[in-house]
Amino acid sequence: MTKDDIQILSIAKNNIKLDEMFALDPANGSSDPAVQKRVGQNLEKTLGTNAPYITINGYNITRFLLNFNLNLDGFLPTVRFSFAAADPVFISVNYPKDGDLVSVYMRSPEDYYKPFRMDFLVLSVAGGLSSDYSPSGMDPEGRYFRFNIIAECHIPGLYTQRIKSFSQKTSWDTLLEVSQEINLGYSSNESITNDTMSWISPNYSYYDFIQEVSLRAYKDDETSFFDCWIDAYYNLNFINLGKQFGFSGNPDETAYFLPGYAEGGIKPDTAQPATPSPTVQNSPLVLTNQVGLGVTPFFIRGYTLTSRAGNNANGMGYITTIGFYDDVANVDTPDQKYIKYDIESITAEVVEENAILQKGRGRSNEYKEEKRKVWLGVLNRYEDGEGVHENFLHAKYQNMINMNDCTKMCLEVSIGSYFPGIFRGQVVPVTIFVNDGGNRQQNVGNQKNGESNTTMNSTIDNFLSGNYVVTGIDVNFSATSAGMKQTIRLSKRTWYANSSGSLPKAFPVSL
Repeated sequence: MTKDDIQILSIAKNNIKLDEMFALDPANGSSDPAVQKRVGQNLEKTLGTNAPYITINGYNITRFLLNFNLNLDGFLPTVRFSFAAADPVFISVNYPKDGDLVSVYMRSPEDYYKPFRMDFLVLSVAGGLSSDYSPSGMDPEGRYFRFNIIAECHIPGLYTQRIKSFSQKTSWDTLLEVSQEINLGYSSNESITNDTMSWISPNYSYYDFIQEVSLRAYKDDETSFFDCWIDAYYNLNFINLGKQFGFSGNPDETAYFLPGYAEGGIKPDTAQPATPSPTVQNSPLVLTNQVGLGVTPFFIRGYTLTSRAGNNANGMGYITTIGFYDDVANVDTPDQKYIKYDIESITAEVVEENAILQKGRGRSNEYKEEKRKVWLGVLNRYEDGEGVHENFLHAKYQNMINMNDCTKMCLEVSIGSYFPGIFRGQVVPVTIFVNDGGNRQQNVGNQKNGESNTTMNSTIDNFLSGNYVVTGIDVNFSATSAGMKQTIRLSKRTWYANSSGSLPKAFPVSL
């Protein structure tokens, strides 16, 4: 597998129409041309970089923003934010009515990457009584409002129910056609699937139909499983995650950044207007905590490891036995039309030394007893243009059990600014160094098992390092801290035990 196999390419562009956004009164009421020019230039350079620029019905939320979260984990992007409506005209004039939108604009300071610009449908608005926030405990004039808003990406027609057939198409072609019908772009790392049939939307919304088609998509048993979502640029992403999780080479991607603007604060050329703009630089894209790389926007400022392995295993087990009746099978007796077999998650073809597979406890076969059995009824297999594709029932459980397996453990890392060079589905190398010289550093690295690592040099933690797939992103802002922050959730299929140190490992390394 080459790095070309994991590239997520834009197949078709979106045609979404967005509300206009205006930067209101950049000179703060000044009529001085010099002030207008200077403030206007600075506004142009900083708008959407230090904080998300948010408007509702022309009201500038950013001026009063308390906190903000953009979540890119689910099928649709969502935002949650709160603000103190210090200008009380909001509740009388700009308050969101039925169908009103929140407009959000963000960008990275180097302007190399496409800005984030999305409209969100307001799902709910909540707020305490204005008297709760008044210093005196009274507010009869309504001057101390605070509101909390939840909104999701607005795509006209996404929830409209449709009765429609996509005749004799693959899942890939069907989702491309659906995306174009509702003006979305289309992105994929795949070009073909082996699942031709007539895909029917039986009065489903496209919100449900898209996810159903993705769940039933099939290419092969050995290397493929699929997921889909709508990204930050209005593209429907249909991704063969089997390729992403199975890639073991160097993605060899380049990241572009502006030195001096790695975390919060003001760009160097806007803090001092006479200062020339710094030159955009580039380097290999590797998420790392390596000392000396703090000037890059992909420097890891904090991390943690989360696990839901037990919950995932309890829910789906490690093996799913599916059974169904193949009505069109060419066999001698009716009882031979009853089909039953096991589905397991994909593992690497070659299991390297120190590899930890997501198959229960190391050196134990207990996982084989954790089976789940499902009866799926009759397979109306595709024949003469009618019926479902041969793996229609199989594909659902293959996609589910593999996604369940690969997301059992998640490395969450925080970086110090909004950086759009990292996106969901991307394969990203991660290198975690240990520098403390203590017990942890003595037990990571590449010494022989049982031998402590005594070097005082930075040591790579092999368990936490390696190629990951981006499975989720949060962009956060708080009025109490400078600039935006980004949390990236990363998963991988195979983990590796550190070989050095005297502390016990998950299982003996020397076999």
